[in-house]
Formats: sequence, structure tokens, C-alpha cells
Amino acid sequence: MEFNVNKKDNIKLKIGILFYICASISKANLSRASLINKAIKNWYQFYLVYLGIKKSATLEFVDGYKINVSKDNLSKALIIAEFHATLRRARDLGLTIRVNKDKVVVKVKKRWLILDRETAPSIITELLFPQHDVFNVKGRDVIDIGAYVGDTAIYYYLYGNARHVYAFEPIPYIYKKGLQVIKRNNLMKFISFFNEGVSGEKGVIKVPKSGTNFDKVEPAESTEDKVIKIISLEDFVRKYKIDDAILKVDCEGCEYSIFQKASKEVLQRFVGIYIEYHYGYADLALRLKEDGFNVIYTKPTYIFKGLGRRPMISGDIIAFREKSILNLNSINRIQGRTILQ
Repeated sequence: MEFNVNKKDNIKLKIGILFYICASISKANLSRASLINKAIKNWYQFYLVYLGIKKSATLEFVDGYKINVSKDNLSKALIIAEFHATLRRARDLGLTIRVNKDKVVVKVKKRWLILDRETAPSIITELLFPQHDVFNVKGRDVIDIGAYVGDTAIYYYLYGNARHVYAFEPIPYIYKKGLQVIKRNNLMKFISFFNEGVSGEKGVIKVPKSGTNFDKVEPAESTEDKVIKIISLEDFVRKYKIDDAILKVDCEGCEYSIFQKASKEVLQRFVGIYIEYHYGYADLALRLKEDGFNVIYTKPTYIFKGLGRRPMISGDIIAFREKSILNLNSINRIQGRTILQ
């Protein structure tokens, strides 16, 4: 798309774009800085490592907990800083939480869970303020693609009363943390956790093997890479005889390949599908409608990812065959930012 603008307006346009980019970066950094400054006693050490002035440092959190960080694993400090913010919020809501070094024991809705400082933020947040509770999953199998540390899988089983959850997380470090949570809480019988990816076709992908950066999810190539198996949704559904089930997909862009390649017969094995889309909804919504689903989608949010990188156009798609499977309280919560199709 081209715009015909004069020289003066062109300069204004470029200044406006630059201002928007700087404002977006500043907003994210200010939010991040607030987390760090409140949670870490010697917070200035974080910035010395971040700026490359120091190669490594020992960070001490407000409760005395210490970790060693380098530039490669600074996001671990951010996750633990987020844990402290979650801790304050949860205690304000009256939750019972016990913290002993790295071990976090929390009572949520009459259930005790054993977590750690890295997995607690996302799991506690999902259990307190569920974002994926749009369907009634009781007695149904759930396929969770992009399971992270098992937060949604745990929610679906413990609080949604799903029959069984099949969860997939391709990043080894994140998968390991999630598997620890599932084992510690004796959920292996009810949640099958796979260190695999799901796409439209089977294959392999190289991902960081030992990195601790929770936000480092893009494939890379180095001596530290691990080859991860990629399976197709088609093959998995047929192998495990999945039927009358729920599908949740949040896989940073693989959703397009999954729904491009999946057959109509396989998609009809699901009564409800929840997708977090990352680069637009139009093709996904059209495919689901053609296969007989009713579709609700949220208006897209545009996310700047950095100069030279493709911006994200993200939001949620909720597809269902019958309104009876919808959790109306959850649907009403997001109704203001959705468009019915």
C-alpha cells in the first residue's frame, strides 16, 4: 500500500511513527522497571548486566532469595520479580501462600498446589483470573497446544473437571518446569505433558536446550540446540481417538499451519476451539465457519516487535458448534471487545 503525501507531511508521518515506536518501547520498559525496582534489593545490578557493564551479578530479592544472572538468563529475574507482584496481589485477595526458598505452596479454591518462583506467576494468575475458561470442559478431553508451564492444563483439569488434558510445549526448559509442577502435584495420570510441537505437518525443529529465558521461543541453531519432534494435529487426533473434545491453541503463529492442513473430519472431532491468533484472524475464522463452527473473535491488538520484525496482530478466536458448551460468564466478560460472526 502506498500513500501520496507531500514532503512536509512525509516528515510529520515519519516523526509520528518514530514517536509511536519510542512510546511503545518506553511503556513496556517502565512497566518492567517497576517490577524490578520493587522486587530486587540491589536492582541496579540488574541494569549493569542488562547494559553489558557487568557480565554477571548476584541479585537479592526483597525476601532474601538470591540468584546469579548473566545477560543470557535475565528474564529469569523478571519472572521472579513478576512472582513477587503476583504474591502481593494474591495475598490481597486472601490466598494462603507459603514460600520457602524456591518452593511455593499455594491454596487456590480449596486446593493446595506445589509450585516454584518461576511457574507460580502464570499458574496462580490463570487459576485466579482464568483467560481460557470460555468452554464447559467437564468430562471432555482437552488438547492444549502451547501449554507453557502447564497453567491452562492444570486449570482445565482441576477446576474445569476435564476428563484428560493432552498438553504440548516444545521449549525444553519451559517444558521441564511444567513437568515438575505436574509431577509434584500428582497430576501425571490426568495430564499428559509432551515436549513436542504441533503443526500442520510432522517434522522436527531446533530450539534452545538449556536456556532459561522463558520468552526465548524462536527456533535457533547452535551447539546447545535440541531437536524437537513436531507432530500433526491430524495424526494425534487419530492415534488417540479424540472425539467430542476441546482444542486450545496458543503457539506463537503455528495456528495457521494447523488449520490450513487439518481435514474437516478432524476438526469435527472438536465441539469447541479456542485460538490465540498472532497475525490476523480472517483466514482462521473463514476456515472454521466453512467447517460449520459459530465464530466469535476479539478485535485485534497491534504489537510492535522491533525494527525489521513483523508486527503482531493478535487476539482470540472462539469457535463452537453448540451454545450449550459456552461458559456464558466468561463470554460476557469479553463481550465488549468481540465481534459476533
